[in-house]
Amino acid sequence: MPIRSHYRLLCGDCLDVLPTLPNNRLYAVVTDPPYNVGLGYNSKDDNKADYEIWCRQWFTQLSQLCRGPILISCGVANLGTWHRIKNPRWVLCWWKPASSGRCTVGFNNWEPILLYNAKLARVVCDVIRTTEQASLPARHKNEAVRHPCPKPLEWAIKQIVMLPDECVVLDPFMGTGTTGVACARFGRGRGTCTADDRPSCPIAQVGPSAPHGCAPECADRRHRPADPGV
Repeated sequence: MPIRSHYRLLCGDCLDVLPTLPNNRLYAVVTDPPYNVGLGYNSKDDNKADYEIWCRQWFTQLSQLCRGPILISCGVANLGTWHRIKNPRWVLCWWKPASSGRCTVGFNNWEPILLYNAKLARVVCDVIRTTEQASLPARHKNEAVRHPCPKPLEWAIKQIVMLPDECVVLDPFMGTGTTGVACARFGRGRGTCTADDRPSCPIAQVGPSAPHGCAPECADRRHRPADPGV
């Protein structure tokens, strides 16, 4: 039986869009904001002199909006920054064997996922293992929406399964649409995420028709609102 899902594409800076979302829903968050390490996103990179201040701004908005869990993949280099912003309830491990990421001692095969706000609805293990990431950057060089560090679908799905069943999943930094596609494939009624690769990104609700790694409206850069599905 095909999954039926509502979806919207809300284009605009997340700092502008988050305050406009209705606050009468159970929101949860699965996201990975820019890491502030100089990665190139088309004509821009993710370096921000005021990175910690900027993170505080959108995190404050998310905290005010969300009653459900907030899961943030922050990157190892930003653990200190995020503990200054707010101490997390818990730190999960994203284990990614055969990763191509570099660190000061060689290849970085894990990243932290910070849990804020509410408890998770279910946790089998606080280690999330993915196997797809090593091939993703090379594949995305030949796709319509190029991204320097695309997240694997497993990364999103294995977080979404831990969230309350009734929640609306937000991702204010979608990149290539992984969170939205994971929501659709997992059968969530709603999943919201961003639609382009700017360091401050719009928010979107992406339906089940979006292919992995690319929401339909960002494939040709038109950024027009999508038809609200049923």
